[in-house]
Amino acid sequence: TGVVNHKCQVFDGAAKGSDAAVHEGLYVCDGAVMPRSLGVNPLLTITAVAERAMIHLAKDRGWAFDDAPNHAAPRIIAGQTEATDAKPAGVQFTERMAGFISSDVLDSYDAAGEAGKNANDAFSFTGTIIVDDVDRFVRDAAHAGRIVGTVDCPSLSPEPLLISNGVFNLMHRDDEAVETRRFDYTMTLTDRDENTYHFAGHKVVRQDQGLDLWGDTTRLFVTLRRGADADGPVVSKGILTIAMKDFLTQLRTVKGIDGKNALSRMHAVHKFTHLFATSLMDVYGGVFVPPDRFDAFAPRKKRALRAPIPEVVPFQTPDGKTLRLTRYNGGDKGPLMFAHGLGVSGKIFSIDTIDTNLLEYMTAAGYDCWLLDFRASTDLKYARERWTGDDVATLDFPAAVDTVRRVTGKSSVQMMAHCFGSTTFFMAMLAGLNGVRSAVCSQIATDVIIPWWPQRLLAHLRTPSLLDAMGVDTVNARATVHDGVFLKMLDWLIRIVIPFQREERTRNATSNRITALYGPLYEIAQLNDLTMRSGLPEMFGVANIDAFKQLARIARRKIIVNKDGADVYLPNIERLAIPIRFIHGAENACFDPKSTLLAYERLCKANGAPLYSRKVIPGYGHIDCIFGKNAAKDVYHHILEHFEATAEA
Repeated sequence: TGVVNHKCQVFDGAAKGSDAAVHEGLYVCDGAVMPRSLGVNPLLTITAVAERAMIHLAKDRGWAFDDAPNHAAPRIIAGQTEATDAKPAGVQFTERMAGFISSDVLDSYDAAGEAGKNANDAFSFTGTIIVDDVDRFVRDAAHAGRIVGTVDCPSLSPEPLLISNGVFNLMHRDDEAVETRRFDYTMTLTDRDENTYHFAGHKVVRQDQGLDLWGDTTRLFVTLRRGADADGPVVSKGILTIAMKDFLTQLRTVKGIDGKNALSRMHAVHKFTHLFATSLMDVYGGVFVPPDRFDAFAPRKKRALRAPIPEVVPFQTPDGKTLRLTRYNGGDKGPLMFAHGLGVSGKIFSIDTIDTNLLEYMTAAGYDCWLLDFRASTDLKYARERWTGDDVATLDFPAAVDTVRRVTGKSSVQMMAHCFGSTTFFMAMLAGLNGVRSAVCSQIATDVIIPWWPQRLLAHLRTPSLLDAMGVDTVNARATVHDGVFLKMLDWLIRIVIPFQREERTRNATSNRITALYGPLYEIAQLNDLTMRSGLPEMFGVANIDAFKQLARIARRKIIVNKDGADVYLPNIERLAIPIRFIHGAENACFDPKSTLLAYERLCKANGAPLYSRKVIPGYGHIDCIFGKNAAKDVYHHILEHFEATAEA
């Protein structure tokens, strides 16, 4: 005839021997125990019944109690009551999101959401998000709070599912994406039959989406898994959104909780909304947000490389330059030499901001790796001197190859060359370089096709020569906090004047300078946040204007030429009769993929197709093929495959 007795104890229907048996210690003391509607103002009646239940509970257990307060009386300060042991001030608000999920289409969130909409497989949650300590919330980089509430999903349960273990993260930085913030929701959902589901949802906020409170910026991408664990089988996927009326309601529910007094709760709300507003400004502020500049003296904890202990091997060039080879002896394969591009150093192959760099990948495969820092290296003083690609080709490469062969006792080396390192390597081979048995060349070789805007236009306008005439003998891609007013104004102009693609915009001053000097060198989607913030300025730096002048002549001629623009290299095309693989990013906006296609066809015609191969990497640009966050999975195996096939007999 009921669930509870007159003491609010819950009956135990499974107990034998007595219809009056109850679950020991289980009391229900809210309005649910009332057998009828209580009419106007039921709170007093419910409270009286609950108080009566507690009196019986105490009597049954022999507990004594009285009406004396348990704590010291609160102090009165400026007319407000202040609790002596108050909890930290926090914030809470209620959020409702609704949409559709699908258990049949799991390929992508968009496809699942559309399929769920067509099948009317609705899903919504109403949750109260609780920040218990707003000061800790602001300090914590994860900006984590709790979620309590319910979920409505008829396909899973005819009744609401209860949320437990709910965690909410407000606009925390996404380490795997550049200048991106995320909202993350994780929770366990439990239905009336005690079946559980793991709910994981995230919103992505970045500037290329635009600020649209009722559009893509509010889409919550949802994955449901069976069981309470994050590694359970996927049950459903879908997309939830927040309607305008729900968003306006959400704003009205924001309130302070706990704290010493009303003023502390007001401050808590202010701190929360200030964090939210500044995070939005950080993403969508555009030119009104100061650019990120590199501070070389700021400490950065670097991860230890998974590579052998390095050995520095200096060597001399015929013109008296002391250059550097850094050896990481991973085994008997190779030796494998790495040649970097212009305005960078050998660090592009060993940067620690990604999980696995190319050096680690190749040493793990058993290769004796040698990072070459030739005179263009930003780690050497010669980067500021006047020299050309002809000097690198005829002086640096022969001395480096001879040094590696002498130290290792091997008759030949394998070469991994990128960009300007690849251009000058081809010049060196065509000028008579010996001792290289195979090579992988990244992005450029004998032929050069660059986009008309802006690189080819600048080349035809003789921009490097104009800068030379103005007394500019070097350019520097690294933007630091110590730059003067002129450079800071220049960086601001670059953000306004350079026609960046929307998805390639960034507030990183070094990245913007790189694009202004070299053109788009990477797809930002292929970089992680640490590489953008710290890796780029650590790798990029000074380049001399004579090298740019020669590159401009190459761009105008569309083939490699010497510093005077003369075709002195390609007549010796037979000297490139070694196994060569070309690697090119399909989205390369600096050197068109046609560049290596023309080189491949040229070499096949001259020396036979079996010697050459070419791999175009979908979704990648130029240098992200070297240090992209997923390059170890998407690119490196093409490099290893070629070197394994051309190992020393």
